[in-house]
Amino acid sequence: MALTVNIGDRRIQVTAEPLAPDAFAPFGAVMANPRPDVHPSAFAAASAAASLPSNAAAANQGSAILYR
Repeated sequence: MALTVNIGDRRIQVTAEPLAPDAFAPFGAVMANPRPDVHPSAFAAASAAASLPSNAAAANQGSAILYR
């Protein structure tokens, strides 16, 4: 589904596409969660954080996983 944007006397059609590494390559790198099966909020508590991957820590009050 395309969205039409009016800018002055111009009409521009914009079509959304998934943010995939191949599609975004001309603009730079795409950062993606290497473990999409791991939900950050499940590891917010310190006791649960022990089961995160070894190079990861809970961040942003449990809404994200920080990989170091």
